[in-house]
Amino acid sequence: MFYPMFRYGGKHLGYLMSFLGKYVKINRGGPESINGKLIAVHADYIVLLTKDGIVYVNTAHIKSITEGKSSNSYGHTAGRHAGYIMAYSFNDVLRRMQKRFVQINQGGPEKVTGFIAEVGMDTLLLVAGKEVISIPLFHIRTVSLAQRSGGSSGSKSDDGKQRSQGGASGGKKN
Repeated sequence: MFYPMFRYGGKHLGYLMSFLGKYVKINRGGPESINGKLIAVHADYIVLLTKDGIVYVNTAHIKSITEGKSSNSYGHTAGRHAGYIMAYSFNDVLRRMQKRFVQINQGGPEKVTGFIAEVGMDTLLLVAGKEVISIPLFHIRTVSLAQRSGGSSGSKSDDGKQRSQGGASGGKKN
């Protein structure tokens, strides 16, 4: 079933709670469409367990939510969701991810992976390779810890930009 979402206020949080524990698709299509199990609903963000791990979604950028069918593709990550970051707001989630490797936005031209150097009142500084990128907090749609290949060494990332900062993502949750 498809449910359009136009804004989130107190009454809409209750509506999102009705999807808790269910498999959903956030946004209908395109690079920012995300499928996963809704594991938490907070004041201005939700937490999804996806096939790639935990994704924090800023509710201001949710355009629709569609209830889906259970998928076995999430089975291998089922044990990882117990340690997701709980925070007062989406911006607080970003602050708690400071000094860690993250992927900001899940797709499209604004998708970027890097190290959060600083989270200010209105902007986030992300180090991606040799670039320092300033991103307005409002424009961050989703965030997740960056996926690394090559086991626990962290010597190589999907885009090769995280090589020099090995071990920064760690297993520690705030």
